[in-house]
Amino acid sequence: LLFISNKSIKFAVDKKRIMRKYILLLSTLLLLLPSCQRFSTWKEYNEEWLIAKRAEIKATSPYEVVEYASGIIVEKIHTGYGAVPKPYYDPDLEISSYVRVNYKGWLADGTLFDTGEEVNLVLSGTVQGWQDVLSTMPQGSLWKIYLPADKGYGAEGSKDAYGNFSVPPYSVMVFEIDLVEVNNF
Repeated sequence: LLFISNKSIKFAVDKKRIMRKYILLLSTLLLLLPSCQRFSTWKEYNEEWLIAKRAEIKATSPYEVVEYASGIIVEKIHTGYGAVPKPYYDPDLEISSYVRVNYKGWLADGTLFDTGEEVNLVLSGTVQGWQDVLSTMPQGSLWKIYLPADKGYGAEGSKDAYGNFSVPPYSVMVFEIDLVEVNNF
């Protein structure tokens, strides 16, 4: 004869209930996990973000939108009529245009990483994307630019004085630039 007590029946029922909950939890996690982790790297996230943003800007921007062959996207919020900084192509020259700008810079995830008012810059001392865009931007213009990583800080990123990344490697950068003054030499 087989002897079964109420205790052993209760244990079997509890074990079955726990297994059902465990299987339900596991299957839910397996379904949700791929949608939570769509991008495996920051580089991939930035590349996909720029592709999606390009399509969105072209479809919805009320401003003139220009795309450079290099992948830079420019929204011309307002175009001024003043001087245009000279392009800087000769690395042997130590002279370039000086510009005064107001600007804000964001990463693709919306993080504001830099801002400045009435900042004086030598055009040749800026990232390649700024050089490319500002050399076509008349004084008095307000443009929003989207720089692919290779036109910004690329694979190196940019670190602050403490060694922390202010711009991580492979970051798309978005700037709103107000070109206040141009001094060409």
